[in-house]
Amino acid sequence: MTQEGGLKKHMAEGLIADYPHIRIEGEGYSEDWFNLAYWLCSTLQYMTDSYGAPQPTVIKVHERVGGFWFEIECGGQPPTKEQQEIIGLACTLSDYSMIASGRRTLQ
Repeated sequence: MTQEGGLKKHMAEGLIADYPHIRIEGEGYSEDWFNLAYWLCSTLQYMTDSYGAPQPTVIKVHERVGGFWFEIECGGQPPTKEQQEIIGLACTLSDYSMIASGRRTLQ
């Protein structure tokens, strides 16, 4: 599923306009996750523009118990350690979002 299938059209178009080099793919995420997706694109693009990190081309979103798991593709290059840490932070934020919304509880 492409960005357009998971997010409302105007949200998907906003991401595409602001981050034309990054495509988001995945099942199970929707407009509820727009702010997190936008933050993730923004942060990863900043790392590319400012520090020369590999350009993310695809962010894959995988639904898992209690949140989402993200992985990035950088046009055949491995993501940097810092990019991997940002992905880990996004996973943690998705967990806390699920808890805050009442869709998941701490165990």
